[in-house]
Amino acid sequence: MFFIKGIRVSEGISFGTLRFYKRELRDVEKKRIVDEKKELDRFQDAVAVAMGELQVLYESSVSRVGQENAVLFGVHQMILEDVEFVEEVEAMIVSEKVNAEYAIYVVSKKYEELLRKQKRAEDMRDVSGRLLRILEKQEGELHIAQEDVLLVADDLLPSETIQLDSKKIRGIILEKGAPTSHSVIFAKAMGIPIVIQAEGICEEKMQGAYAVLNASEGTVCVSPNEEILADVKEKQKAYEEYRVLMHAKNIGEGGIRLCANVGSLEEVSVALECGAEGIGLVRSESFCLREGRVLTEEEQFSIYKEMVQKMGGKCVVIRTWDFGEDKQIDGLPSMEQRGIQWCFENEEIFKTQLRAILRASIYGNLAIMFPMVTSLQEVKKAKAMIECVKKELETEKVSFDREMKVGVMIETPAAVLESRELAKHVDFVSVGTNDLLQYTFARNRLEFQKENFYEQYYSTISKMLQMIVENVHAEGKKVSICGELAADATLTKDFVKLGIDELSMAANAIFAVKEQLIK
Repeated sequence: MFFIKGIRVSEGISFGTLRFYKRELRDVEKKRIVDEKKELDRFQDAVAVAMGELQVLYESSVSRVGQENAVLFGVHQMILEDVEFVEEVEAMIVSEKVNAEYAIYVVSKKYEELLRKQKRAEDMRDVSGRLLRILEKQEGELHIAQEDVLLVADDLLPSETIQLDSKKIRGIILEKGAPTSHSVIFAKAMGIPIVIQAEGICEEKMQGAYAVLNASEGTVCVSPNEEILADVKEKQKAYEEYRVLMHAKNIGEGGIRLCANVGSLEEVSVALECGAEGIGLVRSESFCLREGRVLTEEEQFSIYKEMVQKMGGKCVVIRTWDFGEDKQIDGLPSMEQRGIQWCFENEEIFKTQLRAILRASIYGNLAIMFPMVTSLQEVKKAKAMIECVKKELETEKVSFDREMKVGVMIETPAAVLESRELAKHVDFVSVGTNDLLQYTFARNRLEFQKENFYEQYYSTISKMLQMIVENVHAEGKKVSICGELAADATLTKDFVKLGIDELSMAANAIFAVKEQLIK
């Protein structure tokens, strides 16, 4: 029996057999080619297959790790579509008359170095590995046949982590890994305990050994004796009982509400299991992304109805269409605008959604929220469109909730400054911190890493939140946060002090946030 100390990045205790996963290292051979066109076609075919795989991966990931995390596979698609990357690979194939595999390998290594400072090197490595696997006609699935396994690896790529079956994999132990890597984020989102930087765990003698993973302490006990095993099982039982107790505990009258962000009916069920007090954000475009088309009115109505019925009287807030560069569908009209402006430019598609939402509103507690609002004029125009749809439904003698609440999202500095005027004309306000951070600091949202977040960004964003709260409360309305920051338990007490009324997050984050509130 011996202990290995790693870095704690999640909660939970589990035990099982250590099962090694070693990524196959490809020895990319440089070959001289004769038919350049044939080799270029091979490369383009591989890109097309990879794009299809990533779309499927994105769709299956939304319900497992939430859309904010699943969007990473959209980023991988963007890498594959990057003109410079594609042209550089093709130029090397033609000018040096080399095989596509070798050209991808050389060019991707260059891009890995360029992206290292942005902490995006693993994305390039993941994408290039996918292309090489497709060209070499190798299997892409990570198969773990055994159950009750503690997966051991040097490191994991995001596309490998998302394939893991949380029913079989009891925990993950990495010899390397970073606290803010997507693999760690994915594992936490899937509820798999994980410890990183456990030096020595990949030694051959560990293979097949029975071990205890205490993610809450960042330790691994290999070949535990009966006394240690009994102690750990007792701790695990106590931890599970504690989770059940925390789930049942009420934060109290007047306390901050904890809700969930969802993008599928499956996520609604998970939200209920995690104790969500409501659905603070339904990403309605997720249903279209999954089908690869805009849904009909009947299809939308059916989904919204089932969603609100599942929540049994708890409020469900549906955000209207918010397509963008990372959320595109073939054949969908121009993506030059986002949020409510896109809805105005595509009025018929927007009105169809409003009809479906209003029709579903009689089946429970349903509210509507407009994204990316920047001015009072936009609010008035959107509300006028709701009234127009209401009149249509009345003429058709279709029932709907005439008192359905309407809210807006504040996601830009312009909306922050206009927050009091906006609050006068809506029932509630929700702050989308993901986009607010991006538009305030002119950064890609993937660049916001927790280790430097506080010193670089939080002071400014907290002042903006304070302004929003004061303005909205002055009009007697409530404020929620529904971006990634809502799930950061280290900020929960700050949000309470600021006067935030509701936090909406990925369902699996509710436990840690509630824990901060009840302590």
